[in-house]
Amino acid sequence: TFNKISIDTYKTKKWPSVDVVSKQVSNEPLFLIFYKELYYRHIYSRLQVSFDDRRGSWENYCRLLDLIISDLKEGEDLSVALPPQWIWDILDEIVY
Repeated sequence: TFNKISIDTYKTKKWPSVDVVSKQVSNEPLFLIFYKELYYRHIYSRLQVSFDDRRGSWENYCRLLDLIISDLKEGEDLSVALPPQWIWDILDEIVY
């Protein structure tokens, strides 16, 4: 699980960068958005947060919202379904 991996392997360091993950796992945009969400959640919960981390987290939220808005404008079903807690966290972060 996310917490177990974070504690066992990345207790005092960041998860692998998005560039590394995109080359080794997938470079699909939606996958990378979700990976970044977990990446930044780990930083916020366990490490010292820098300005670049805050900006990167914000930009990731914007990319996700752009994807959702694009789907709505095109009249398509949403290409993403999020757990209610994630929706709350994203809206809370944007408003905060």
